[in-house]
Amino acid sequence: MSKAVAGEVKATPSSQKHPADINQTGAWQLVGKEITVPYPKLKTEKGPVLQGASANFMYSGGSVPAGPASAPLPPIPSMVKLDPKPTKLKTPQKPVLVEGDTLKDAFGNELAVSVVSAKMTTK
Repeated sequence: MSKAVAGEVKATPSSQKHPADINQTGAWQLVGKEITVPYPKLKTEKGPVLQGASANFMYSGGSVPAGPASAPLPPIPSMVKLDPKPTKLKTPQKPVLVEGDTLKDAFGNELAVSVVSAKMTTK
C-alpha cells in the first residue's frame, strides 16, 4: 500500500491533567511551533519532504502539596519527536514522514502528519 509523503505536521497539546497537579487547574500548551527537519533536495507541491519533526510542550498552572497548604506547580516540559518509519522511499540519510505518522507522549501531547502531497507517494 502506498502512502502520501508528508508536507506538514501539527502539534496538539493534551487535555489530560498532570498527575502532580492536585487541584487539576493546569494545562498543556505548545511552546513555540513545530520544528521540522526537511530534506532540502527533495520537494513536493506542499514544500520540502520531511525527515522528522518535534514539538515542545509545557504544563503550567496547578498546585502541588506543600505541608498543610499547596504551592504552585513548577512548569513541566515534554518533547515529542516524530521519526519516520521505514518505507520504500528514502533520502540518502533515512526514510521520510508519510501520511499516518503520529506520536503521543505519556501525557497525551501529540505530533502528527497533517498535510500530505497529492503527487508523491511511497509506491
